[in-house]
Amino acid sequence: MDWLEGALNALNALNDQPEEPISESENVFVTFQVDMNYIETNAEGVYLAGGDLGQAGYLMTDNGNDVWSVTLELVPNFRYSFKFRNQPSYGTWDGFESGEGLAAGDCGTGEWSDRFIDVGDSDIVLNIVAYGSCTSQPY
Repeated sequence: MDWLEGALNALNALNDQPEEPISESENVFVTFQVDMNYIETNAEGVYLAGGDLGQAGYLMTDNGNDVWSVTLELVPNFRYSFKFRNQPSYGTWDGFESGEGLAAGDCGTGEWSDRFIDVGDSDIVLNIVAYGSCTSQPY
């Protein structure tokens, strides 16, 4: 058992050593924008949600012209999937933009045709897109 005790003591000594800091990039800010002029906007607002951003998502702000935006602080060097939702979640997955226009425009991916963004190491302001479309024009 002396060898076991020695091994455990050696492991404990390693655990007491401070770890070398892992070099991590700082988070970046990504601004998402969606034009809701082509559909009736829910009175409770528009959300950025789904995919990697969760069911409840993030309430967006109307910039005064029915173009909604939100800026999130995200981890760099990661692909995020998301959709716009024309309502709060109400505890369901309802209210998301259709994946049909996203798939047709080649900006949707996966089973649900989620939008995606590859976040690098710099802040990003995404182009304004129409709800349910890959471009500024409605699908």
